[in-house]
Amino acid sequence: MKTRIRDLQHLEQVVKLLTSKSRLPGSRYLAVDVETHDYTGNSHALDFIDASVVGVGFAIKDMAWYIDFPSLIDFTAVSGELLYYSYWKGLSPILLTGTSILISHSASFDLHFIKRELINAGYNEVYSDCTNWWDTLSMAALVDENLIGTRVKLPSVDGEEKLVGALSLKALSSIYLNRPQRMWDENFMEWPVEERVAYGCDDVLNCYDLAILFAQVLHSRGMWAYYQEYVANQTYVAEHMETLGIMVDKPALLLAQADVNAQIDVQADILKDIIPSNTRYKYGLRDPWSKAAFVKYAQANQWLLPETPTGKPKVTAKVLEQLAKEYTDEFQWNDVREIQVVPVNVQSGQQLGRYLVDQCGINLPLTSSATKEKPIYSTTKDTLAAASQQAPGLEVWEPLFRMKKLQKMKTTYLDGVLKVVWDDDTVHPQWNSAGTVTGRYSCTGSKYNKYLSHPRGPALQTIPNPERLAEEEWPYNPRAFYISRPGKVFLVADLQQAEVRFLAVLSQCPTLIESIMSGEDLHTQNAIVINGQRAWDEADAEEQKKMRSAAKVMTFGVNYGMGPKSLSELLKCSTAEAKQQLARFFYRFKGVKEWIAQTGRQVLHQGYAETYLGRRRTPIIIQDSPRVTAHPKHDPDLFRQQTLRLRQWEAAYDTAIRKAKFDPDNVTTMERKSRAKRQGTNAAIQGSVGEMMNHAVWQLVSMGFNVVLQMHDELVMEVKNTPHFIKEGKNVLELLFNREIEGVPFKVEIHVGPSWASGKEK
Repeated sequence: MKTRIRDLQHLEQVVKLLTSKSRLPGSRYLAVDVETHDYTGNSHALDFIDASVVGVGFAIKDMAWYIDFPSLIDFTAVSGELLYYSYWKGLSPILLTGTSILISHSASFDLHFIKRELINAGYNEVYSDCTNWWDTLSMAALVDENLIGTRVKLPSVDGEEKLVGALSLKALSSIYLNRPQRMWDENFMEWPVEERVAYGCDDVLNCYDLAILFAQVLHSRGMWAYYQEYVANQTYVAEHMETLGIMVDKPALLLAQADVNAQIDVQADILKDIIPSNTRYKYGLRDPWSKAAFVKYAQANQWLLPETPTGKPKVTAKVLEQLAKEYTDEFQWNDVREIQVVPVNVQSGQQLGRYLVDQCGINLPLTSSATKEKPIYSTTKDTLAAASQQAPGLEVWEPLFRMKKLQKMKTTYLDGVLKVVWDDDTVHPQWNSAGTVTGRYSCTGSKYNKYLSHPRGPALQTIPNPERLAEEEWPYNPRAFYISRPGKVFLVADLQQAEVRFLAVLSQCPTLIESIMSGEDLHTQNAIVINGQRAWDEADAEEQKKMRSAAKVMTFGVNYGMGPKSLSELLKCSTAEAKQQLARFFYRFKGVKEWIAQTGRQVLHQGYAETYLGRRRTPIIIQDSPRVTAHPKHDPDLFRQQTLRLRQWEAAYDTAIRKAKFDPDNVTTMERKSRAKRQGTNAAIQGSVGEMMNHAVWQLVSMGFNVVLQMHDELVMEVKNTPHFIKEGKNVLELLFNREIEGVPFKVEIHVGPSWASGKEK
């Protein structure tokens, strides 16, 4: 049943029905969905500030209601706003109840607007308890994490097809509920009211039914309690961080931008002095050659001249250039051309590639857009790094890599940030707990940024760690541009060696646990274990530094299934030496080796690996594809659903193959199995860290602390800059993180300062 709310009295009756003691069956679970629109004409319906709520749908089992505000309220009238918020007050008993489970898709978006309107309606402390809100997007990602980052082509109700995200409400409803969807929803406000109501009711009913379906699936896998305790509450965390945002030091960003531009120009000038200018000809008729004279000469020599549409001989610069190639020795071509010396544009990948290949003899791969007539060479960072090994003595490399690094700094960490700064000098990234297969947060911008008055971003997870910044001699630490608000200060909490500690928890390797328990520098201790105390004592300071670095790379690298080739590249040694290093590591840390092997066997035999708390990673590249068993004539509905499920699986499989950089036509079973095993061990460790961090952030938010970001193994809290609030924040952080799990101690390092770089300044 789909019902349009007619007026306030009708809403009151429905709410009373849903909240009374004898309320409708299934009303303990209430799906809710908001529709937004930008009335300003300057932004987009997804704009966090400018967008207005134009409709609210809510549903229980088989019953949905929709409030279409534009057809109920004249917003130009003085009483329009008062009436609008009267509807929100009427909705409050079902939205603010502590007894109903609320359900949405991409729930932090709906939560933001519902929370905003309820506060404007006069309610305080809205959803401060941070409980009871399911997100069908995060539920679907937990059911099948392979759908993350996958796009699938699906049919619309009108028969056309559109490429949509596999985790979108439309895709999930179409595939799991077998309900054809209206894939295009542009110009929503131009639809007839009846269409808007039907669309809003359909969306919210789909949301309800998906939640019940996914809850059943998770329950059957023994993961329902996990979802409720560790995933559902992240709706509040994401909305909290997105709404709060992070202040940036805009003047410092602008100064850094100007400085980096100047440094890029310096490196470009150095490259121009190294790379010779291009010589080219500019063709054109001039005295003594008129067009008539040249045509007469060409015809006399039986040259083939192209013709204009009217049949006259064509003599253009392009024609002259072509004739010069065909009849090189039959004419004094310098009479109709002049030599031009053009400096190479060193910031052009195409020109740089041609120089390296044609004049330096470097072998570069072609890009996908290259043709036989127009070869275009790849000049990506990794390609150039590999190419530099072919001729390491070329003087072009040092200024080129320096310029590339500066360009990365400029485009991503300066220009990219300045593009998304709001008028109040804050940035508001999109936080998504269903954005990674391990359950860790992803932090991104919005694909709609060009339409938004308040753009989203930046992608904070791309910022290199401080050690890498120092090793590569970056001119600025991007973290320093993210600052606390006036009167506030940051508490930057870093969970020390979190992945290594969880490797110890999961593997229960006695040697690794002993290194952690020693209290000494972990990587130094591991270096001593790997090489022996005597070898360590006899080594000089420089050699000890290399030993520690190698131990650190291996300790973290085993989490990603790193082999000898990758290790040799990182340690700048031979593959044979790297193989010996890994053999020594696994000989000393036998428990780690056994756990990796055991996890790999579990992935291959059971199809998944598990985190410490039970989240699963199910690599699709070793799965069998679903079968289409239904007959299109005898059971068309089931045939359609199975076909769409197969299409979804194939899209997810292709995405996984592409990310692995496998040749889809020639990938071997061994390659797929090895990849799946690496994914399993990595997800078990990273996912365990993610669980610990996500749960801690939820606890902090529910206690009223302002968390401005949570990235990898660190989080940043913003508190009042007074001894009392700083001490209180530090005490809570230490209580949450300084604990022991399965005999392995965890430790948080907290720095207090004005920026995210506090304690990690270059």
